[in-house]
Amino acid sequence: MKNKFSIFMVFVLVLTLTACSNSKSSMAGSWVRNGDSQFKGMEVTLEKLDSGDYRAKVTKADDKGIFAQGNVKWRDVKKVKENEYDLYDLGDAGQWYEMTLTYNTDDDTLSLQSFDNQGEEGASQIWNRVE
Repeated sequence: MKNKFSIFMVFVLVLTLTACSNSKSSMAGSWVRNGDSQFKGMEVTLEKLDSGDYRAKVTKADDKGIFAQGNVKWRDVKKVKENEYDLYDLGDAGQWYEMTLTYNTDDDTLSLQSFDNQGEEGASQIWNRVE
């Protein structure tokens, strides 16, 4: 009986450690907007779709009421290379902007960056994982 209990506890420990390590190795989850933007505090939930792409929906609206709960905020989030993705971000006037997303595993943040027609950096966003 003691042997079965020990095996069970090791199994539980392995599952727990795997779940904890996967939480930071996957972008899926809830994210909150950081920085000095008018959208600071808005939250999205990023989900991995069956296709392998990601999509983010607003789960906590911004204070200005521009984005509503349930709005798709990021669509067609496609992997370009390790921890880098291209996506379309819904802007405050209802238009979609092409952006690059970088998943920073060291500090568990998402950095989004847009570029203008000449390749110059445009708007940027920082998102922190909701704990």
